[in-house]
Amino acid sequence: MNEPRYTKDAIDSLKSQRVIKSFELPKLKSNLSPFRYPGGKGKLSKFLAVFLASNDLKGTKFVEPFCGGAGGSLPLLEAGVISKLVLNDANPFIAEFWHAAINNTKVLSKEIRKVNVNLETWHKYKAIFEGSVDASDIEKALSVFFLNRTNRSGILHAGPIGGQAQNGEYLIDCRFNKDNLIERVENIAKFKRKTIVTNEDASSLVFKLKQSNCFIYADPPYVKEGKNIYKKYCFNDHQHTTFANAIKHQKNPWLISYDDAPLVHELYAKSGINVIELSYVMNKAKVGRELLIASSNLNMPNLNSQVENISDSFTLTKSIIAVNEN
Repeated sequence: MNEPRYTKDAIDSLKSQRVIKSFELPKLKSNLSPFRYPGGKGKLSKFLAVFLASNDLKGTKFVEPFCGGAGGSLPLLEAGVISKLVLNDANPFIAEFWHAAINNTKVLSKEIRKVNVNLETWHKYKAIFEGSVDASDIEKALSVFFLNRTNRSGILHAGPIGGQAQNGEYLIDCRFNKDNLIERVENIAKFKRKTIVTNEDASSLVFKLKQSNCFIYADPPYVKEGKNIYKKYCFNDHQHTTFANAIKHQKNPWLISYDDAPLVHELYAKSGINVIELSYVMNKAKVGRELLIASSNLNMPNLNSQVENISDSFTLTKSIIAVNEN
């Protein structure tokens, strides 16, 4: 299969406000999500904005069947690139957090403010998240949030930063800036009327969207690393196949990001597969290949020309500086 490729340079070109403006897009803020998430989808927010603009989809209703930390979609809502955001996750704890952030903001913020960030609290919320003890809805919301902020790489089933011995350069509270996190939660609540939270199976949700006018961005669990990250919320081959059948029968436009695995190529062989290269963090920083798969009625934006334009502009600037220095 001949796959168009977005290099790391092409993705990095989106850091340039000049490139964003060339697509008639507003400036997008970063780090709006209170979550840390493996995969770093916050880095894709500018690409998603450019993708929507290139397909005349600005102002659309944006649906995320696997919302997770919603790092890619929240900046779009905040900037007005999309009109409404549907956050769905099959993990009830994640869905409960988003529900609390939007509908019970004051209580959630108060609980974040008073929580003790230590190993005792970590064990408490780990037990709640694993279903070992009964808990209220707000405690469930806090459990997934606390573990995400205090675990290695933000992985919910990983151990705490600094380990059980709490030694080393980084300890359990190093990613838990309460003022900043509460500010992020309260900012999300401003968009209450534009945000819908659901807790459904992704394939079932997508089947229901046939009668809805929207754009679907799906980021399913990784095929290769899914079991290590999502545990019981990962997909087996049958579930990946079920979701593929659901999305491919959608009349609404859609875009999927996946890890580069043979099963994905097999399932979407007749769809246009574009390779995107971006840095993402699992156990350590590395450049990884991810696949972007779009419905047949969509076009992939040309970012390579933007890289060339930036390169030409940089060369011209250097030449002007050299002339001035002489």
